[in-house]
Amino acid sequence: MKHKQSQTNSNIINGHILRVGTLFSGIGAFEEALKQLKIPHEIKFACDNGEIELIPIDDKKDRKAYIDLNRHIRKLDSTEKERLNHYKEIIAQRIEEIRQYCYNLPTKEERTQYVNNLYRQYEGDRKNHVRESYLANYNISPNDFHTDIRFMRGNEYYGHVDILVGGSPCQSFSTYGKKQGLEDARGTLFYDYARIIKETSPKVFIYENVAAIKTNDDGHTWETMLSVWKSIGYKIFPKILNAVDYNHPQLRRRMFIVGIREDICTTPYEFPKKKSLRKKSADFLENGPIPLKYYLGKGGFTWITTYEKHKRRSRVNQDIIGCQTANQQDNWIGDFRIEHPLPEHYADERIYIGQYDFKDGKGLVDAVGRKLTPRECLRLMGFSDNFRIVVDDHQTYHQSGNSIVVPVLKEIIKTLIPYLKENA
Repeated sequence: MKHKQSQTNSNIINGHILRVGTLFSGIGAFEEALKQLKIPHEIKFACDNGEIELIPIDDKKDRKAYIDLNRHIRKLDSTEKERLNHYKEIIAQRIEEIRQYCYNLPTKEERTQYVNNLYRQYEGDRKNHVRESYLANYNISPNDFHTDIRFMRGNEYYGHVDILVGGSPCQSFSTYGKKQGLEDARGTLFYDYARIIKETSPKVFIYENVAAIKTNDDGHTWETMLSVWKSIGYKIFPKILNAVDYNHPQLRRRMFIVGIREDICTTPYEFPKKKSLRKKSADFLENGPIPLKYYLGKGGFTWITTYEKHKRRSRVNQDIIGCQTANQQDNWIGDFRIEHPLPEHYADERIYIGQYDFKDGKGLVDAVGRKLTPRECLRLMGFSDNFRIVVDDHQTYHQSGNSIVVPVLKEIIKTLIPYLKENA
């Protein structure tokens, strides 16, 4: 049966191997979805800076001043804001200079090396942990994993990408309404996302972002994004989807935008229909003993079991978990498990034995609380256990919370097959 499924999927796009590009790639939720669907594919490029901000300011005092001002941006007075804006202008000018220099380098390898050296020069030994996780799990040349979208040349991949997937930070567009096209987005990372689409000309793209993107900047951001996509030749189909509506026990509402190139969009696109929820969060827990380091002390246990303390920021033993976020687990925020203690829990003085009502008729009994493990968090985002964890727990929690729910992407991919078959 497995062999038949593989054979069916190998011909799912008329025998054509699906060519994929991802931006703001994270840990590859789309690539994971293709693996699980057994769709033969080739990753042409990926791009993610791993949340390391490139700050090309040579003077160390000015660099430190910029970082401090940016960190406390909400508390700045008018003079400090003016100083911060001055630094931002310097950085923007320097970024544009780097962009132009990169574009003129003759080979992709030279550009990749130059950008990587640039990050080392300004950011020192800070690791791109996203890159570590991505390269450990997907087959891609290191020269095709780009550290910074601003310095990519999409033209190198023109005609070699069938589908492009990713998101970008939701930024306001200060020039809204002036040109109603790609230039309106200049200076934002969305500009580069749209630029790469224009330069690679994929059949289809998928853009994912928070549901509130439609109301950002009083709706101006949304209007500009729509006008940009239309100006580069794509028909746009947006919809807010919730993971729980696709048989996955997580409340995660996200805006998904499917763009289909006008020359192949002969029929309107329809998003996948909702599916009944049959799974519970407990179905994704690890079997066997959980390492003791994930169990909570008194402060943590009290926090997650006391509403007056957490005020819905923590949840325990829910069949449907809340939306995973990047900072969960490390600060008692998110979903936790309350369990009956085992002998080793009583023996470990770091673990607090509290009282909890499991609603089984026995009233308050001894209980322990624990975090979800990194593997459980990945499972609850839809990743299989074949996904290799090569970074520490903190980074894994962060990467999981920043990802896209894989089962939602799988359903979207299925509905896109007819468009991807076009001229395959």
